[in-house]
Amino acid sequence: MDFYSHKRNRYGVPRFTDLNLFVTRWSDCEGYFVQPDHVARIANIDGKAIDGKAVVENTARKIHNSLVAKFNNVRNSLGTKKWARNKNSNSQFSPTTHKLSSSIPLPSEQIHGKELLGELNKTYPGLVAVSDNLDVSDLTHFLNNLLLHK
Repeated sequence: MDFYSHKRNRYGVPRFTDLNLFVTRWSDCEGYFVQPDHVARIANIDGKAIDGKAVVENTARKIHNSLVAKFNNVRNSLGTKKWARNKNSNSQFSPTTHKLSSSIPLPSEQIHGKELLGELNKTYPGLVAVSDNLDVSDLTHFLNNLLLHK
């Protein structure tokens, strides 16, 4: 029995009264840096404008199988961990075939940002940077609320 055992919910997660949770809009934090407008702004080489949407979509198509495998592996891993904790309950993680889009490329919320960022960085290094087109309004809102309630 650990320190938080008496404060755990039914999923075995400790209950914290002073915990602030931020959930990214995309599948991970790197997802913010692979949005088309941001990519277009950062990858603007020698003043030549690029079509950020086309660059992101073409790259996502190129590594589609890798992105699908990552999506499946992450969901299956989460389901396995939940089942290991509570063998008597039904997993809330349904088979990935019901959750995964059939479109190519995948919708941005299903793309593992780390995978896509890694591939984009091969051609356009330096995408993890601030730009006028980096939309982190949800993070800014979270931080402002956090500071207001301290």
